[in-house]
Amino acid sequence: MSVSTTKNTITTDKTRQAMHYPDWQTLFLWGAVLALVVAAIGMRLYHLGLPFYRDGYDEGVYCQTLRLMSA
Repeated sequence: MSVSTTKNTITTDKTRQAMHYPDWQTLFLWGAVLALVVAAIGMRLYHLGLPFYRDGYDEGVYCQTLRLMSA
């Protein structure tokens, strides 16, 4: 029974060594993820206080257009 336990431990250690990333790659990955999250939040909150009426059209214009096209 101890032989199989030792074999599993050796296999697990080899697997961990094969999957180990250097510290700078891990930091770069988490830095990139954090930068994307901050950019996404910033883009979402940039024009949050402005009214949506930017181009002069509203949903009523689109509804009237669809009604005219269906008629």
